[in-house]
Amino acid sequence: MKYILACLILLLFACQSPENIAFDQGMQASRSGEYETALEKWHPLAQQGHAEAQFNMGVLYENGLGVQKDHAQAADWYKKAAEQGLKEAQNNLGKNYAQGTGVEQDYIRAYKWLSLAAEQGLKEAAGNLDRISRHMSPEQVDQARRLISH
Repeated sequence: MKYILACLILLLFACQSPENIAFDQGMQASRSGEYETALEKWHPLAQQGHAEAQFNMGVLYENGLGVQKDHAQAADWYKKAAEQGLKEAQNNLGKNYAQGTGVEQDYIRAYKWLSLAAEQGLKEAAGNLDRISRHMSPEQVDQARRLISH
């Protein structure tokens, strides 16, 4: 029985892609507060288009974890992940546009990204969408909805 369990564990690790292993190592490093190590693991993956790594790069830059705080860089990483449909990145990018953090303030773009995240069931995005909608004219909301449909 122990032999079978050991074989199953080895098989599980053998089935993991190198990208997933590196991503998981970055997560473990981040949880331990070793942000420079997390950055080393995630940056190559993010450059290759790994959406979760791109999102995490945004978090590092937004909060100055292992890197100098850089809101523009954070927004760039969030946008890459948001364009791939990652709801957390869509929410964060929407907040960036709503607040003008790292990007020029733009409620229409904020509405677009927050709507996309809310449509995927992210409750925080729905709340953020409700808050920014109060600052928008009906015409701006219509314009944002047209952006979403394209």
